Amino acid sequence: MFSRMNQIIALTAFTAGVHFSRAAADPEIRILFLLNGLGYFALVWAYFFAPQLASRRSLIRKIYLGYTTVTILFYGIWAAMSGDWTLPLGPIDKIAEIILLFQLWKDKV
Repeated sequence: MFSRMNQIIALTAFTAGVHFSRAAADPEIRILFLLNGLGYFALVWAYFFAPQLASRRSLIRKIYLGYTTVTILFYGIWAAMSGDWTLPLGPIDKIAEIILLFQLWKDKV
């Protein structure tokens, strides 16, 4: 069984990878997907691997939760406006992000 830390890292890597793959496929909004993927990597690094930020872990967790929530909400808005749900990858990624939210929520600092 994976530890919660490993689950959070794996889910973050998966969703960042999805955003990077969308950046490669969609030049019109490439920068948004790139920044989103980089944001996920920055958050997982700050949350687990930055000893100088250890005292701020609780704040980073809240930012991570908010970032993931906003990503899910923006996907819903974008998909509703464009009619493009990027099946099946988009919904699969949103499920991964919801699981990520759950794991972050349970990872009380």
